Amino acid sequence: MTQPIERVPTSEQLRIPVTNPVTGAIIGHVPESDEAAVMTAVERARQAQTDWAARTIRERARLLRQWADLIWERRADVIDIIRQETGKPESSALQEIMGVDHVTSYYAHRAPRWLRSQSRNALIPVLHRAHEIYKPHGVVGFITPWNYPYLLLFLDLVPALIAGNTAVIKPSEVAPFTAELGVQLMREVGVPADVVQIVHGQGTTGAALVGQVDFVAFTGSTATGRKVAQRAAERLIPYSMELGGKDPAIVLADADLDIAAS
Repeated sequence: MTQPIERVPTSEQLRIPVTNPVTGAIIGHVPESDEAAVMTAVERARQAQTDWAARTIRERARLLRQWADLIWERRADVIDIIRQETGKPESSALQEIMGVDHVTSYYAHRAPRWLRSQSRNALIPVLHRAHEIYKPHGVVGFITPWNYPYLLLFLDLVPALIAGNTAVIKPSEVAPFTAELGVQLMREVGVPADVVQIVHGQGTTGAALVGQVDFVAFTGSTATGRKVAQRAAERLIPYSMELGGKDPAIVLADADLDIAAS
């Protein structure tokens, strides 16, 4: 497993164990981020956003395309971490990588055209001129689940970065290393370190993040989604959500039914 990236220090450095669901073995630990650590991460991302947004769309797209190429070169490492954290087969982990690779190419190719400034017809064209100018939201907070730790994070993160936003990520506490490796490889191709920050923790960490960022991208349960929507509404910030699920499951005789049902 790759060495972890530099993390925002927390006040007490509580550690969260990460377990391989197949073997039950602890594969590592991550520090639990308290509210102060979340605030520090958001502030770093906010300070980095001005310079990041000042780059051309093509430059940002080029860096993200280079990142996707590096991910493909290092896919064996990425697949290994995904499998250790989720227990899924190699084919499923590879599908996550391929999906993000396709999405990165799609946005890297089209974003410069989609996001360019354009002139529009005004109400009275002779007297007025209208211009359509796209501006990034600022700092986007990502709260992502364990079941597709690579796909469901980078599927949204890549277009957000190409558009000029910076990000603070809270991956699932049971599958955090996939996110860390992906972000580390972004830094290796030249994405500035503070453009993407990572915090770790459970509900309280996520709540602190929603309370600080300019846009929230959340994937998780409907119950938690309601809480996120309520807090975002209080702050009058936009959000996007993918909630719940209806996938089939095989529950064996020795399974904990309460856990399986939840």
